[in-house]
Amino acid sequence: MRHSRRWICGLAIAVTWLGLASLSEAGISVSVGSGTIGVGGTTSIDVFVTSDSAADSVYAFTVEYEITSTSGHDLFFVDNGAGVPADSQLFQSNYLFHLTGSAAITNPPAGAVGPATSYTGLDVSDSLLGVSGPFTRLLTRLQVTGATPNAPVLGDTFTLSVVTAGTQFLDPNLDPLTFTGATSGTVVVTPEPSSLVIFGLGGLLVVGLSRRRNRRQRLS
Repeated sequence: MRHSRRWICGLAIAVTWLGLASLSEAGISVSVGSGTIGVGGTTSIDVFVTSDSAADSVYAFTVEYEITSTSGHDLFFVDNGAGVPADSQLFQSNYLFHLTGSAAITNPPAGAVGPATSYTGLDVSDSLLGVSGPFTRLLTRLQVTGATPNAPVLGDTFTLSVVTAGTQFLDPNLDPLTFTGATSGTVVVTPEPSSLVIFGLGGLLVVGLSRRRNRRQRLS
C-alpha cells in the first residue's frame, strides 16, 4: 500500500512538472516599442525579437505589422516609393542578421508597405545555420509619418501591432519555430519641442506684462 501511494505521488509530481514545462515552452516573441510624434512629423519605432532557448535557430522570417486607431485620423508607414520601406534596421549593429549577413542587407528592401497602414517585413540569413538563441535583437525599425491626407491631431493615439496570421519564423530546415506572441506599441501625437518653447515663452511674456501692469497701478 505504501509503495502504491509513493508511486501515485511520484506520478502526480511528474505530471505536474511536465505541465509546467509545457507552459514555459521555449519560443520566439516580438515586442513593438512606443513613442511620440509631432503633428505632421515622422518618427521611428523599434521592434525587438526575443528567443529564450538555445534550441531556437532563426534562418528566415516574415512579420506583418498594422496601424490602427479610433481617432478617425491617419498615421502611415513611410513609403520611399513603390511600397519600399526605409529599412534602416539593416544597418544597425543589433539587427537580427547583422553578424551573419542576409539577403535584404545585400539586396534591400526587406519588405513592402501596402496599403499605407500595413507593412510586411522579411529577410533570410546568409548563414545556413541561422542565428541561435537565446537572444534579443532588433527585428524592424518602423518609420511612421503623420503627413497624411487625414492628418493626426494633438492627443491622437495609434496602435502598432503584429498580425499573427502573417508572421512566421523558420529554422535552417525551413520548419516553423514556435511563435509565442507579440506585444503592441503606441504612438501618441504631441506638440513639437519648438512649439512647447514658444508656448513657454508666451506664458512668461504674459506673466511679465501682468506684473508690469500691477506695478504701474500701485505707483499711480
